[in-house]
Amino acid sequence: MSLRSATKQVLLGLSYHVRGALLWDLLHRSRIRLLIYHGIPSRAATDGVTNHYGYNVTAGELEEHLRYLDRRCHVMRLDDALAGRELSRTKINAVVTFDDGYENNYTNAFRLLKRFEMPAVFALTTGFVREREPLWNDVVEYAVTRSPRTDAAISWDGEVRIWSLADRAGRLALYQWLLARCTRIDQARREELIDEVLRALETPGGTEAILELEDYRPLTTEQVAEMASSELVELASHSVHHYLLTGLGKDRRRAELVESRREMQELTGRPCKTFCVPGGQYDAAIVQEAFDAGYARVLTSDGGFTFPGRRLMGRLGILHRTNRAAFADMVHGPVGPVLRRLRLGG
Repeated sequence: MSLRSATKQVLLGLSYHVRGALLWDLLHRSRIRLLIYHGIPSRAATDGVTNHYGYNVTAGELEEHLRYLDRRCHVMRLDDALAGRELSRTKINAVVTFDDGYENNYTNAFRLLKRFEMPAVFALTTGFVREREPLWNDVVEYAVTRSPRTDAAISWDGEVRIWSLADRAGRLALYQWLLARCTRIDQARREELIDEVLRALETPGGTEAILELEDYRPLTTEQVAEMASSELVELASHSVHHYLLTGLGKDRRRAELVESRREMQELTGRPCKTFCVPGGQYDAAIVQEAFDAGYARVLTSDGGFTFPGRRLMGRLGILHRTNRAAFADMVHGPVGPVLRRLRLGG
């Protein structure tokens, strides 16, 4: 651990124990923090490259986070937060969101939210939920982890690359290369690349086998209906195919926005007012296209705080193994914001 990292850990621990977060809230009144979660598995998976970047937070971790939010924060419905209704002036105002539409959002997250009587937004990828199309990043993760090969030749755009799969380091290098390629190419070609990967890696069972695994399964329509009937839940759109919208032409972007909103309204029987940007990539044109498609607000992955009345809002991603002191500082400050200001100030 570097000296800078060690110093930050000491400061996080000190801030947590002297209630620095609560003092910071008093100095920065009426702020709203939007938090993003993704999959909520029952246990931490450790095989291969599974959850390498920590996007999936275990049910036990989520329970600890919700317990903290219940004690130290004012957790709100998104509608109330954006309308400025009943904002706390002494605590951070928090909105909890979940992206993608994993079944464990129902079996684990929704169960915990009901216990704490805590509202949340669930953004669903409609192709994943309605058509049971595995999410592309899960297919890549599964293929690289489960391949029986010790090496593989992947042919793409006239180039053949040989990858060693003999150890985790080799599989991780391939995984990172695939993630980068899948996010940079024309999104209309993404399935073509993934099909080549499945062929080259000789992935057992293909994409059908992925949905047999608990942590990769989507919500069922019955689970969505039950969640939609709860006063704790708002259901939002996360597109149809989880394409990076900046990598699509205008007509296909519009289809993703319009069709996912229509499908969400068919699933829930409610108006769909919120669009959560897939993959974090967007520009001003995409935001306007979302508004033109009928959404009232757009949620991104930009972090930061928001305030009532805004239609474009950043959210902060919460990762696996975020300890209690670090989680408190991510939600409130002051350590992270102060250190960033000091670095910006030279």
